[in-house]
Amino acid sequence: MTNGNDPTPPNSSAGDATPCNSSIQSCPYAKSLKGMVTEVSWTSGISVSYAKKTVTPPHWKLGDNVNDGAGSNRPGVYLIKGKGVDTLTVKVQITENQNVSGTGTLTGQLGNSTMEGQCPTSVGEHSVNVKIKELPDCVQWYQGDVSWGLEVADLGATITLDNATRLEVFVVLDKPATFYEPPGVWTEALRFLCDKVGVVGVKTGTEGGSKIAQYCHSSHSLSYDTMRGTPKFGVSNSGGTFMLDNYINKITSVVNCYDQAAGVQSLSGALGIALDWYYLNPYGYINTTNLVGVGSCNNPFYKSNGTTPVIDVNDTKRTGFGNHAFDGLAGNVFDSCAGPHLGTETTAQYVTAAIDTTTTKYTGGFKPGKDTDIQTLGGVSKVV
Repeated sequence: MTNGNDPTPPNSSAGDATPCNSSIQSCPYAKSLKGMVTEVSWTSGISVSYAKKTVTPPHWKLGDNVNDGAGSNRPGVYLIKGKGVDTLTVKVQITENQNVSGTGTLTGQLGNSTMEGQCPTSVGEHSVNVKIKELPDCVQWYQGDVSWGLEVADLGATITLDNATRLEVFVVLDKPATFYEPPGVWTEALRFLCDKVGVVGVKTGTEGGSKIAQYCHSSHSLSYDTMRGTPKFGVSNSGGTFMLDNYINKITSVVNCYDQAAGVQSLSGALGIALDWYYLNPYGYINTTNLVGVGSCNNPFYKSNGTTPVIDVNDTKRTGFGNHAFDGLAGNVFDSCAGPHLGTETTAQYVTAAIDTTTTKYTGGFKPGKDTDIQTLGGVSKVV
């Protein structure tokens, strides 16, 4: 006879726990974790500008659209390995934690750059100190959407955080030139250098200056003012304020040597390459060379008197440079106006290669310049 109740199963007691056989969400012993990234801040300390306004952190924030197509309108800049800091700050909001303890390893990948830091798993917002695991030893440009993961030992798995972050960061050789301050080194200049000039991978100032001088001379579609030789971008023989925005965007394609010296110096400065401004007065008649936008030339103002770019070295109508500005690094010369000269010659070698000392046309006190006559002047003081 029974009393109507189900019999007690063998080998069990009323005090035994019943195993979970329902969904994992309702099981008291199941583990789950959810979260999202809410902010990312580059913490290099390098001032950066976008559209000529200083970029302020956070460089990405939940709810803000920073995607401008090319990268981010809040980019960051770091120095190459061994020159500066290698950390950033990421804020993570843990929205759900079921039975998970300890910390997790937060990871993100931007290009071939891996970022990693330790994040608590408790519910709430956590400010995570994240390390760029291996800063490059050369110029780099990273941009794109980063998916973040949280590897948790207590889960035995990596969870994907709920949102991606749009990021852009440049790695340069040294602190950008002070003539960018304020508002900070231009995003537009750095993109131009990485995308058009091709400086990604550059490891030294000489290599960077060479690429920039070559580009400004041969690939930026500029031509020397063969009528008067006047500057078009604001600088004088000693430098000053340079219209870099106009230069990058080629508001005019006509230049003189001051413009070209300023272009190379200012673009190099964005990468932390500190070029000197060299000025030689008098300069003299030029040996036949590749004059920017003209080609082979020993008579730079041929349009002023109806002659041709190359004429006899003793022709009475031959013209020369009264003075000339160019750039230098550790005594070697970069000249994107004529040549080009790409940092492989000392000042003495440059003068020998560039200036014609054989013509009989030197009269009335006009004479060929010497390397000992080269002055180091102030150069670019501000970019606009």
